[in-house]
Amino acid sequence: MIYLKNIYYNIFNRGKLKLGLDLFFFNKGSIEALGAYVGSIKNETTSLLNPRSGSLIVTGTFKIGKLSRIHKGCAIQVDGNFTIGDHSYLNPNCIVICKREITIGNHCAIAWGCTIMDDNLHKTESTKVSSIIIGNHVWIGSDCKIYKGARIADGTVIAAGSIVFGETEPYSLYAGNPARLIKRNYKWQL
Repeated sequence: MIYLKNIYYNIFNRGKLKLGLDLFFFNKGSIEALGAYVGSIKNETTSLLNPRSGSLIVTGTFKIGKLSRIHKGCAIQVDGNFTIGDHSYLNPNCIVICKREITIGNHCAIAWGCTIMDDNLHKTESTKVSSIIIGNHVWIGSDCKIYKGARIADGTVIAAGSIVFGETEPYSLYAGNPARLIKRNYKWQL
């Protein structure tokens, strides 16, 4: 178990987990220093899915940048490559399922209750896993869904409750299902 700023996460790690200020080894994987503030590391066991504390299941590679935060109640499953840049955060109760690759840039704000998935988790005629790229200085409002193949450009704002499948223009406001361009040259501050 890893203690992240008063939040408990379980680690079932068969890949690499990159996180924290010191180098530790758990099971068959590793935790590598990237400069993120994560508090202290404790080697204990609790239940895997605790809705109050969240879960982190890593069989791939998990990287978190300097001063980035994952708040309580988030459920994160990484079988591919998951990266969060510097000074970014996921607010409470976000769900992230990474089968291939999800990249979240620097200075990103992801509000509570968002879902980010690069796979539809069901076998279909067109079953395809496709990466998600979230650029730098992106704000994703509460209860948004970001699905496979999404490319959110730098400076973009995604309004609450929106669903994103495709590409966005930089420094723009998007809203709706599916998310549509509402305004270009949109500025916001973190």
